[in-house]
Amino acid sequence: MFLIEFLRAILDTVFDITGSYGWSIIVLSLVVTLLMLPLFWIAEMIQSRERRRKLKMLPALEQLKDVSNKQEKYFYTKTIYRQHQYAPLYALSGLLGLVIQIPFFIAAYWMLIKYTPIEGVSFGPIKDLSQADGLILLSNEWSINLLPFVMTSVNLISGYWFAKEKDKNEQLQLIVIALVFLVLLYDLSSALVLFWTMNSVFSIVKNGFIKNTVNDELVEKILASKVIKWSSSQIKILLPFWYVLLFSIFPILSFYYNNIEQVLFNQLIPFLLIILLLTLISSSIARLIFQNTQKAILLGLIGVALFFSYGYVFHFIIEMNLDQMESPMLFMLIPYIYVGTFLLSFFFLLKSKVKRISNVIQVFSVCLFLIVVVKIISYNLYHSINYVAEGDHNGDTELNYEKNAKYPDIYFIVLDGYANAQILQEVHDFNNIDFENFLKKKGFYVASESRSNYVQTFLSLPATLNMEYINYLSKKLGKKSKDTKLANEIFWNNKVMKYLKNKGYKTVHFKSGWMATDYNANADFNLGQKDYFDDFSITFLQTTLLNPFIGKILKTGYRENILNTFDKLANIDDIKEPKFVFAHIVSPHPPYAFDEYGNANDFSKLDNDWSNDSKKEYIGQLKFTNYKTKILVEQLLKKKKETVIILQSDHGSAFTGHNKDWNHPENALIRERSLILNAIFLNNKNIEGLYAEISSVNTFRVVFNNIFNEKFQILNDSTYFSSYESPYNFINVTDKLLE
Repeated sequence: MFLIEFLRAILDTVFDITGSYGWSIIVLSLVVTLLMLPLFWIAEMIQSRERRRKLKMLPALEQLKDVSNKQEKYFYTKTIYRQHQYAPLYALSGLLGLVIQIPFFIAAYWMLIKYTPIEGVSFGPIKDLSQADGLILLSNEWSINLLPFVMTSVNLISGYWFAKEKDKNEQLQLIVIALVFLVLLYDLSSALVLFWTMNSVFSIVKNGFIKNTVNDELVEKILASKVIKWSSSQIKILLPFWYVLLFSIFPILSFYYNNIEQVLFNQLIPFLLIILLLTLISSSIARLIFQNTQKAILLGLIGVALFFSYGYVFHFIIEMNLDQMESPMLFMLIPYIYVGTFLLSFFFLLKSKVKRISNVIQVFSVCLFLIVVVKIISYNLYHSINYVAEGDHNGDTELNYEKNAKYPDIYFIVLDGYANAQILQEVHDFNNIDFENFLKKKGFYVASESRSNYVQTFLSLPATLNMEYINYLSKKLGKKSKDTKLANEIFWNNKVMKYLKNKGYKTVHFKSGWMATDYNANADFNLGQKDYFDDFSITFLQTTLLNPFIGKILKTGYRENILNTFDKLANIDDIKEPKFVFAHIVSPHPPYAFDEYGNANDFSKLDNDWSNDSKKEYIGQLKFTNYKTKILVEQLLKKKKETVIILQSDHGSAFTGHNKDWNHPENALIRERSLILNAIFLNNKNIEGLYAEISSVNTFRVVFNNIFNEKFQILNDSTYFSSYESPYNFINVTDKLLE
């Protein structure tokens, strides 16, 4: 969930500055209060409007007190309500403040409840922020938590102070809410209670500000202009913002077009909706403040430009090495410069006179939008293709689809970028004999000379799971194409999964965080870390003003996703049918999130760091992967049901080669990238057909021949090298590997 990760990123960022989790929680509460301030201001406007309506109706309603006929009284009351455009539901407007706070409270609750860094951390008299405070000791076994009562007292004082002018129902609502929160939070972590207590303290200041700014004169003016009334008049007010909305979604559409060959359009939809909604809300707030549509539009355009340009400017400075120049403070001050620019623009517009915006701005916004839309449509029309996998079945026999509940569970675990033992010894001087001996003792066949058929994940996995070569994509898409969508479709609709489903298997797919393997709609179950951002979302958000926080979100989510996959793989016991489990674990592939002991390494982005400087980090992460894999294997083999386990890497590493030129690769790079880990456990069944040089395209052919007595033909073991720039320009490098 984005809000949880957003709050966690703020907390981590503040902790890096303060070094205190207690003060960081207080600052987090302040930031949340400031973020909610515009929403509370609008809520107070709405509540003030309803109170004024009640006051206007009050004389007429007082006259009905003496009416004894209930039916007649009800009729006249409804008439008065209709005349004043009032509905009884409006009485709940006093709860708007609570409704606004609920999402932030829930996010803070889940974030702080599971926030392990605060375990055992003290703050002032609080001994452990992860536990209830227990500050008043009654005996060795009994204590009273003081902080929840402080929180409730602050809530009641604040409610009494600011609810004097409200009716008794609203006052009673505030008291009930304060008591409910006392009960809810009494036994929970003091970190959460501290957060909510400070939220109440800051709310006193916030309410004072709102009370002094929302006065009768302002409410009358806004009611006269019908800004708050959502009707046809409100729509007319918002119509001038149409080109601000077009301008706001241009960055995400442009980003999509520049990555159109790797991204599905449905990945954009949440961003488009959020951006449009936030732009509409912020534009409405700006118009309320300025009381001038043209000023609000200008501020909206400036805000959008600043928000979406931040990441590009940041990246440009890094590329130009300006952060290494004599004035590194310029690099550090970029966020403050951006925020300062927006604030200066705000105050300038507040004081200036703007009557009409030039038509040039409107035309410019429309042109930007149309250009990118036309490009997207043109691309899709030109590259419209039939997403049905073709290829040669290579003499396959008719498949046996007889169902049998006694079939073994099959686990296909892909360890991304896991190099072959020979490569680990030659390139890193690391002997992986301990891990391989562990596997052999458990009954695995370790194919010492195994190779991948393709050297990129999005090509290797479809070939493996379809048990055939996919060179036909070169003719279908063109050698220079970078379109990954067809390869992804072939992966999602793979023959291994179809074959096993027809035999009664249930298919389980683990979320990886990487494009194609993040989710598979064709699987019966998709499991994993649901609140982890995929790499498209992270890459896009890094182009925005949220860039400083994304690194924190990425570090936490990336590590948790890998750990969650390892931990949950052995705990899928509620599926009674035989199951096929697929898990693509992006480790030991960079980024290097773990050291050899599982401690967190620092990294800021998803990257492919195969530089010589990162060899130590790669081996450290590989050692930790070995450790987690051993635990997983032990757990799987303890199960009573027969189990088949395939541990395989999609490709090797890429540290060797002087020029690292993938268009003209050196033999050393070809060998390192092609040789892989491939270990197969057939539940002590006959391992006939397995051999040292087996390539991944033959893995399931051999497995199915052994388990289901199939007669799949074993294909020639070939490897095709291709670059990131021309992924379908396949070069057969098999002979070079055999030299």
